[in-house]
Amino acid sequence: MSQEPLLPLYRTAPSSPIRRFIVIRFSDVNIRDLEVDITDVPYREITTRWLRQKCRELRPQETECRRLKFIRSGALLNSQADLSSELSRHFIRQDAASNSNDSNRDQSRGKFYIHCIVGTERLARDQLLNEDAMDDVGPSREGIT
Repeated sequence: MSQEPLLPLYRTAPSSPIRRFIVIRFSDVNIRDLEVDITDVPYREITTRWLRQKCRELRPQETECRRLKFIRSGALLNSQADLSSELSRHFIRQDAASNSNDSNRDQSRGKFYIHCIVGTERLARDQLLNEDAMDDVGPSREGIT
């Protein structure tokens, strides 16, 4: 039996002008939202590691050597999070609802929001390499996510 998911993994229909974005909203109000175009990125490649890489690549001053934790719908994302399925379901629902003439929906259409908590402590290189494992363990000793 095939392991391939039945839902579309990425890309919009060729005739569709809709671009797809992940919008990362940072907990620090001094860091502006980061819109990452994922229109041509296979959803299976989008993981917490990929998100961290994009944050550090596109917002290096604010995120370098800082602990980055991602939250979606109130849940802490870890390396086991199935972002591929979430993205597919989200954009399918948006496409189904696109017949509405609601201008607010048009502004958020094609966007998938994820929150990012930026830690205040600087991490050592080995800690940065193991952030996914730190997420998988659960909340910190202080009980703060």
